[in-house]
Amino acid sequence: MLVVTRKDGEALVITPENGPEIKVVMIHNSGNTARMGIIAPQSVTIDREEIHLKKREGKRRG
Repeated sequence: MLVVTRKDGEALVITPENGPEIKVVMIHNSGNTARMGIIAPQSVTIDREEIHLKKREGKRRG
């Protein structure tokens, strides 16, 4: 796991070998809550983890 510290307005860039670049921008951080913006092509699916897990479980059930 990569752990980073970002200030408001700073970003991370994720560049897969065979895929489009994804940019994660720290919008606002307050206490234990962070607001992030994600810039990615429409072809990239972005879900919160709990939604992703529900979708994955639904696919297993058929």
